[in-house]
Amino acid sequence: DLCDFLCVSYSTIKSVISKMNKTFSAYHIEFQCENDCVYIKGSEYDKRKLISYVINEESKNSYLNINLLRSNFQNIDVTKLQNIILDIFNTHNYYLNDFAATNLLLHLLIIVDRELAGNILNSDNTKLKIDSIQEETLLNDLVECLEDAFDIKLNTSEIYEIYTLFKANATCTFKDADSNLQGI
Repeated sequence: DLCDFLCVSYSTIKSVISKMNKTFSAYHIEFQCENDCVYIKGSEYDKRKLISYVINEESKNSYLNINLLRSNFQNIDVTKLQNIILDIFNTHNYYLNDFAATNLLLHLLIIVDRELAGNILNSDNTKLKIDSIQEETLLNDLVECLEDAFDIKLNTSEIYEIYTLFKANATCTFKDADSNLQGI
C-alpha cells in the first residue's frame, strides 16, 4: 500500500530508507519500514534535533521565516506562540534579535507540537539550576503561558530545554541603560 500510495517500487522504498539511515545517522535515529508504515526509532530528544535540522534545511537558501514555520506546524497557532514569546521577553526586559526570536520560536514550536502529539522527553531527576531570580521568573511565566495557551504539561526535562534555549538566545536589557552605564 505504501509503495502504491507513493507510486514507487518496494526496492525504491528500501533504497531510500537505507540512504536516509546513512544520511541521518549522526542524529542517532533509524528509519524502519513495517506493515506499510515508516517509523523513526530513536530517543525523543534526537527526533527533535532531526526535526529542527530538516526545517532549517528547508530554509537553507533563505531566512527561516514565519510562513515556513506555519506550513510545518499547521496545527499550532504560530502567531499566538510568537506573541507569547515577544510579550514575555519584553515584559522581563530581555532582548531577542530577529534571528534569535525565530530560532526560539522554531524550537518552542517543536516542543509544543511533540507535546501535543504525546511525545514527551523522558523526565530524569535533573535538578534545574537557574542562574537568577529574574531568569526564574521569566522561565516560570513562559512555561505557564505555554501550558495554558496550548493545553500541555511540561516536565522538568522540557523546562530545562526551554531554559537552555532562553539562555542561548536572549540578552538581558536594562530599562535605564543610560543611567546604569553612567554609574560605571
